[in-house]
Amino acid sequence: MTLHLDDITLTYPDGDQRLTALDHVSLTAEPGTLTAIVGPSGSGKSSLLAVAATLITPDSGRVVLDGRDLAELNRADTAAVRREQIGIIFQSSNLLASLTATDQLLVVAHMAGHDMTAASERATELLDAVGSPAKPTSAPTSSREDNDSGSPSTPTAAKRSSTCYDSSPPTEASPPSWSPTTSSTSAPPTGSPRSSTARPASSPTGDDQC
Repeated sequence: MTLHLDDITLTYPDGDQRLTALDHVSLTAEPGTLTAIVGPSGSGKSSLLAVAATLITPDSGRVVLDGRDLAELNRADTAAVRREQIGIIFQSSNLLASLTATDQLLVVAHMAGHDMTAASERATELLDAVGSPAKPTSAPTSSREDNDSGSPSTPTAAKRSSTCYDSSPPTEASPPSWSPTTSSTSAPPTGSPRSSTARPASSPTGDDQC
């Protein structure tokens, strides 16, 4: 799967003028490769990742994923692309404070309509694989700032971004019954994406986003 950004321009309002964050930027990420976007603070790295992940619509240019122009999709289909084909790890982990480490991963599989028994087994495997500091049944919270790369919540956030396509594909049956184990009050997601990765396609369902 190839991700191609074609002549992307993005501007933001700045008083009575507009600030150019991305000025005719083109980028191609080929399958099986690792692409790093580097630059000083304020150079547009987060903006470029947000455009690539369809979180922001550019002023002009195209985002093409595996030959498909994402600008031509409606809101529901774009959300399905984010859920099934793009993994996003935000600069702030954006974990839901009311969910355990395991449920952070399961909620994504639940939105995609995957088999929850298989998803639960896979979630445990993923947390074990990254050596998550948080026990699968405990909330992945930390007293340190989320944008600290060493935060215990980082492995959980990373694996949540890959859960959508790791679980068994959706079935024709009714949506699976599943209730998360709550532990505290949740907070809304904030922050900029730290990385955005294209991933293997699977059958998208619904209009929730990952």
